[in-house]
Amino acid sequence: MRWWVHKLWKDRTNVPLITQGPKDDKGIEALIAQYGERTAAIAWAHYIHEDPPKYTLWDRDPKKITTFPLASFLKMHDSYIVDAITRLNEITPKRIAEIRELETVAGVEHKSEAEIVAQLTHAAGEVPQTDDDSVNVFDLVDEAMAAVPPAPLQRKW
Repeated sequence: MRWWVHKLWKDRTNVPLITQGPKDDKGIEALIAQYGERTAAIAWAHYIHEDPPKYTLWDRDPKKITTFPLASFLKMHDSYIVDAITRLNEITPKRIAEIRELETVAGVEHKSEAEIVAQLTHAAGEVPQTDDDSVNVFDLVDEAMAAVPPAPLQRKW
């Protein structure tokens, strides 16, 4: 299991991610193989940070608690993958050219390509929250993917 899967979950919920072992591992690896690691990670981060969440961690009725959140995500990942791809497609040479054109028309100083990409990335990664705040799934994914696990993850199966 990829470390970022666990890190994104724990950073958001403050509880360890409980998985179904090889079944969930194969599911996330299949998603990565099909769409790429960054797209899969962005989709997972959006699922985790969706407000209100699609998962339930605490409830008086135990039947309402999401026991295996990664399995739940893997069953309904399509809309999150489409969202991740759409967000990533906001950062294209065409969009950069459109911004350059707008800068020229407006008569403002041109930003560097790196500044434009940073601006597009920030805007594309925002996920609104109910408290009028937002989280940036691109930033969260970059941080989680760069993190080094405290110890190598060893498969027990």
